[in-house]
Amino acid sequence: MRNAGAVLMGNGGACISSNCLRFSGALASVCASILVDVPVGALAADKDVVELQRDVAIVGDQVNTLQTALNSLQSTVNQKLGAQGALLQQTLDRGEPEPH
Repeated sequence: MRNAGAVLMGNGGACISSNCLRFSGALASVCASILVDVPVGALAADKDVVELQRDVAIVGDQVNTLQTALNSLQSTVNQKLGAQGALLQQTLDRGEPEPH
């Protein structure tokens, strides 16, 4: 759970996000290569392969959906961290004494 905290706190969040995007991109590439590399005639002859191809396509769509959601979440986190940083800077600029 430490990694999730790092993302929320902005400590290495881009790295975690980048790893997720790399993984999802690689998974999408594997899904696409499976769909392209299997001959059409073989798919029609083997019901299990057709079912597997459909399942892989569904997983590929789910990966794309999750990637979009991750991008949106990362953008929201970045905006909120920026706002917090601005508020912190305003507080520091006021020169208020630190509480004891």
